[in-house]
Amino acid sequence: QNWDKTITTIPTYALISDAFKNWRGMTESDGRRIKRSLYLDISTIRFCDEEMLERFSKIQFIKEYIDQTKQELRKYNKERRVDNSSLANGRRMTNIGTFRAYI
Repeated sequence: QNWDKTITTIPTYALISDAFKNWRGMTESDGRRIKRSLYLDISTIRFCDEEMLERFSKIQFIKEYIDQTKQELRKYNKERRVDNSSLANGRRMTNIGTFRAYI
């Protein structure tokens, strides 16, 4: 039975020969998938500085993501003895990556 109460019949061989998605968990949680396109101005994408990360950390939904990622990047850059004098060296957080975690 589908979310709209219609019934779908699937031949048993199709479960083996074809790929399918199991939406049962989403149905049981009363959630639904909404797919939307986002248009971004590429000139606004940049590395996050400390001030930006402090502002983003006030958003409760992504605070844990920011804390974990900062710790992971510090460890990665330290293990590889990255020279942070150039933005091209090492790994850094970007505003688009943080936004992706938010949505």
